[in-house]
Amino acid sequence: MRACEIWSKTFKSKIAIWGKIEIVLQYNTRDLPNVAPIVYLEYVLNNREKRHQRFDTIAGTGVNVFSTLDSVTQLLLRKLLKEHGRFLADRR
Repeated sequence: MRACEIWSKTFKSKIAIWGKIEIVLQYNTRDLPNVAPIVYLEYVLNNREKRHQRFDTIAGTGVNVFSTLDSVTQLLLRKLLKEHGRFLADRR
């Protein structure tokens, strides 16, 4: 749990645009014993006015892994269309 706090502080201090970038949180290895509770992870990593999408995953079995990837893909495509939509439409 201490690692989550350190990561959160470091990440926030290094990225000035924290609130402007799209983030999808993936809480992995949810099937292992002694993992940090979701409530704690949400408090440390996702405790803000605009909350980020999050997925509880189990990579070993694939649970929610593709859901996370799908979410990231959708966010990226929306961002590209918003920023470059006119350019893409003009090229057709």
